[in-house]
Amino acid sequence: MSRRKQFQVVSKKSNMSKRYTAEFKRDAVALVHASGKTITEVAREIGVSAV
Repeated sequence: MSRRKQFQVVSKKSNMSKRYTAEFKRDAVALVHASGKTITEVAREIGVSAV
């Protein structure tokens, strides 16, 4: 996956759906760009889905 691809957090439509703040999403994108890791690797580290 390209490091330029936008990190996207998708939640399932259910009573248990998670909402992530704009700050969390921005920090996740910055982490992908700064770390040189893939989106999937960073997503696993921070505990979210890469989908």
